[in-house]
Amino acid sequence: ARTEDLITSLVIMVIFAILIQMSTGTCYGIVPFVDSANTGSVAGVVGGGGNVGAVVLGLIFTYNDYKVAFEYMAYFTIGAALLTPLIVIKGYKGMFLGRDDHDDPSRKQHSPLMVPKMKHSPHFVKLRRKGQS
Repeated sequence: ARTEDLITSLVIMVIFAILIQMSTGTCYGIVPFVDSANTGSVAGVVGGGGNVGAVVLGLIFTYNDYKVAFEYMAYFTIGAALLTPLIVIKGYKGMFLGRDDHDDPSRKQHSPLMVPKMKHSPHFVKLRRKGQS
């Protein structure tokens, strides 16, 4: 918002966009760990939070000058980034808080995509040697 050179502002916006994509990836990356039995519901809440942020920033851009609106957006982004290390998920150690509890039942993953543990593949066929029936 404060640069006067087009190239500099484009480089800053590209770096900012990459960092934003990385942060949204981490938000959706932790969704299965929050409540593995209700992953879809948690993903919906996370996505809904993004829509609320878009509406709020849209209103800020509507009622303010672009320079001021971009500064607000930067403040919100920095604030959210500073709060991120404080995230703790039950049963998992956060960056600074919480503890790992491997026996916690909430750590059990409930996913229809998970493969059950087997001794061998169901397609495994035993070969018989000659003379065995």
